[in-house]
Amino acid sequence: MRLLRLKWLTLLRIKKTPHEIALGFAFGVFFGFIPIIPFQSIWAIGLCWVFVGSKLAAFAGAWVSNPVTFTPLYTALYFVGKLVLPELALDSPPFILHSDWLDWDFIFDTGWKLALILNTGGIVLGVPAALLSYF
Repeated sequence: MRLLRLKWLTLLRIKKTPHEIALGFAFGVFFGFIPIIPFQSIWAIGLCWVFVGSKLAAFAGAWVSNPVTFTPLYTALYFVGKLVLPELALDSPPFILHSDWLDWDFIFDTGWKLALILNTGGIVLGVPAALLSYF
């Protein structure tokens, strides 16, 4: 309980302007929607160095993609990306596993399509979410 109180007081005493905190949080939320799991926080914090945003807020915002929200978020990214890029739509959704997913040729052939669909969906959903989270 004492550690929790200390962390709360640390958050309250951030020496940043509201613009810097909001900018950092928006960067974090945007990169939370991009499917680059181990690097979301790193990209958000890197942009905070360039644009003088709050690195702590960016780290917190990137947690929009966490173990609890991972499945619904990436499902939404897939379906939105498929709406934007219908010509790249896969024959079966990637979350339905079948024996073809174990074949290396199939993985290399469809992996780039899946990555492009997910990243497109991440950008389409991430930009409005970042704008909303800034305000």
